[in-house]
Amino acid sequence: MASKAFLDLSAIANKGGDATSKEDSVLSFLTNDLSNKEVTFYYITGLIKQPILPIKQALSKFIDILESDTTISKDQKQSYYTDLVQTFTPPTTNTNVPLMKAVLNLSMIHESNKSYLKSNELLKTLQIDSYSNDFKTRSDFNEFKIKINARIADNSAHLSDFEDAETYLVRISHLFHEFKDNKELLYSTLPIYANVMINLGKWIDVASRLYYIKDPHFHGLVLQFTLMAPMSTFKKTLLATIHDPANASVWDSYRDTPMYVILKKMYEGKLIYYEEYQKILQYLLTNNQFDLSTEYLTVELSKSLIENNLQAASTLYENITISNFMEILRMDQLFVEEIVSLMIREERLDALIDDIKGIIEFNVVQLQQDPLVNWKLHIVECCALLDGVVSKLET
Repeated sequence: MASKAFLDLSAIANKGGDATSKEDSVLSFLTNDLSNKEVTFYYITGLIKQPILPIKQALSKFIDILESDTTISKDQKQSYYTDLVQTFTPPTTNTNVPLMKAVLNLSMIHESNKSYLKSNELLKTLQIDSYSNDFKTRSDFNEFKIKINARIADNSAHLSDFEDAETYLVRISHLFHEFKDNKELLYSTLPIYANVMINLGKWIDVASRLYYIKDPHFHGLVLQFTLMAPMSTFKKTLLATIHDPANASVWDSYRDTPMYVILKKMYEGKLIYYEEYQKILQYLLTNNQFDLSTEYLTVELSKSLIENNLQAASTLYENITISNFMEILRMDQLFVEEIVSLMIREERLDALIDDIKGIIEFNVVQLQQDPLVNWKLHIVECCALLDGVVSKLET
C-alpha cells in the first residue's frame, strides 16, 4: 500500500495543473477513507517526501477536515493527532503549521479529558515565535500568542501550579491593552489571568490591569480585588482613582453592596468594624467567581482589613493596646501581631510592638526625628546607664 500511495502522489506531482488543483487531488486521497488510519498515513508520509507538492497547505486542510468530521470519534481523532505530532516532529518548513494544528487539537482533547498535564506537555513544545510569519498581520499573531499562553496558564492553574501559570501570563500581559476592543478574547483570557494572580495573592496587580481595560464587565472584579489587596501606595492610588467623581461609572450596580461601604472607609482612612467585616465576608463568599476556598478568602480579607485598621489607627492614636485593637475585628492575637510585624518589616507601617506592655506604638520613626523627643530619649538612656553604674557600685 505504501508503494501505491507513493505512485499516486508522484502522478499528481508530475501532471500539469496549478497548485490548487494539485492540492485538491492530494486531499482526495488523504480524506478518501478516514476510518482507515493506516492507509491514510501511507499517503501522509508519502506526501512529505514530495517537495514539489503543496505539502503545508494540503496537510493543514486535511487536519481541518479531520477535526470537523463528525463520523470520526474523539478516540480516533486522538489517535490520529498523536501519530501526526510524532510524524511532524521535528518540524520542517512544510510541516510546521500542520504540527501546530495537530498539537492544538490534541491538547484540547486532553483538556476535555481533564488531562491538563498532558495538554501542557504538548503546548509547551510549540515554538510560538516561529509562527509569526504564518499569520497575515502582527495583530493576528499576537492574538494567537495570547490564546496559547493563556491555555497553558489555565492548565497549570487546574494543576494548582500558579507559579508556572504566572510565567506564561507575564509573556502576554503587555498585549491585553492592544485588544481592549476584542471582547471575546478579553472575556475568555482575563479571567484566567485574574484567577492565577489572586491565588498568588497579587490582588492589586490584577485590579490595576482590569481597571485600565475600562470595560464595565470587569468593574465588579476591580472593586473586589482592590478591597482584598494589601495596603500599599498602589492600593491608595487605585482607591483614589475609583473614588474620583470622573470614574463614578465604576460603582454602577455596586453602590448598594458591602463593597461600597468598605472601600469608602479604606479610601477615607477609617476603621472597619466586626459587623462590617461579617457582611463583606458573606458577600464575597456568595460572589466567589473563582471558587476560592473559604479559608483562603477569609484569611486574605482579614489581612486586608487588619492592615487598613492599622493605618487608620495610626492616624487616630499614638498607641493602642493589642487587646483593644483585636476587638475591633475580633481577630486572633497571634494573627494580628504577625501582620503588624510584617508591615513594620516591609516599612508599610511606622510602628513598633511593646511585647511587655502589649501595646502597638505608632509613628515611632516620625517621633524619633523630633529634637525634643530625641532629647528626652537620651535623658532616659543616660538615667538607665547611671542606674546600672550605681547598682554595680552597691554590689
